[in-house]
Amino acid sequence: MQTLVHLSDLHLGSARSLQRARALVGQLSALRPSTVLVTGDVTWGRLEQWRAFREIFAPLWDRVVTLPGNHDRCHDDVARLIADQ
Repeated sequence: MQTLVHLSDLHLGSARSLQRARALVGQLSALRPSTVLVTGDVTWGRLEQWRAFREIFAPLWDRVVTLPGNHDRCHDDVARLIADQ
């Protein structure tokens, strides 16, 4: 059976959002989804936030699909990186 998990508007950047993302990945790893779709506003547009997302979601990376949102285009404009992954 295929399982799709859809996440949106993570807005990674604060210590609290990173802590919650780590907990979420732990829960998702236990579910073993087929695909994890992360849409819009993964970050606040900072390169270090995108790197943190990649690190946190590494255990699921072969199943992660990301689409950028408007906040991903701010500051360092990581939207291209998000769309290209």
